[in-house]
Amino acid sequence: YEQSRADRTRVLECGVRNGYPMMGLSEDATDYNWSNRIFEFLEHLWVRIGSCPLWDGATLDATKGYAEKFVFKKLHVFLFSTDYNDDSINERTMERIESLSFLTPEHLDIKCIRQLHRRRQERVRVGTSSSSIHDPSYSKDFLDDVLKQPMGALLEMSKCFCPQDKLLCIKRCAVSIAQLLKESRADSSSLPGADELLPMMIFTIKCCNPCNLHSDLKYLQRYTRPAQLISEAGYLLTNFVSAVFFLDLSLIH
Repeated sequence: YEQSRADRTRVLECGVRNGYPMMGLSEDATDYNWSNRIFEFLEHLWVRIGSCPLWDGATLDATKGYAEKFVFKKLHVFLFSTDYNDDSINERTMERIESLSFLTPEHLDIKCIRQLHRRRQERVRVGTSSSSIHDPSYSKDFLDDVLKQPMGALLEMSKCFCPQDKLLCIKRCAVSIAQLLKESRADSSSLPGADELLPMMIFTIKCCNPCNLHSDLKYLQRYTRPAQLISEAGYLLTNFVSAVFFLDLSLIH
């Protein structure tokens, strides 16, 4: 960490012009090397645990997960949102998403929420013996109720220290969205597709507007073990990144 901090300081001293770092300097390369050293240490630790008699009979997969969480919890203060402009980009991203408050499910061609809303109004109409037509608007209370689980999963991300746990939050969000999509169908046994998942992910992020999105994305991209991304987690992370970039294209750099 001390070596990395010295490298960062040298990069900023020689490379910052007009408030922006010069292109082509080694900041990202330093982060890449540092992440590799963390992964190498974890692999070394897991080999030592596997050969230690004290761990005989233990479930090594669970043990590896706990070890990884412990290491990243200790290093989190040095790894997360440490670049000089992270805070300003996080704030700008929140402001950008807040400015899209006018965005509705119809703008994203999301039929799921409209169908759930119609069903709820039908139940209300039956209970009150009213013959009024469906209200086409969506109240904040209705959206908060429908999207409670996926939004809650995304908001939990800011409380996680380990990339593995942040990925789990994204997975929980996607699973909750998939369940909503299934519930809104006439045939609830059919599975939703990617063309339905992405718009719902975009709308969920817009509704809850979690903090530190920029820093969370950098943290996941830098410190998630490559083996974890050759799976469902990698697919869901790609969808999440795409949804965030849809809402704030200025994050692409």
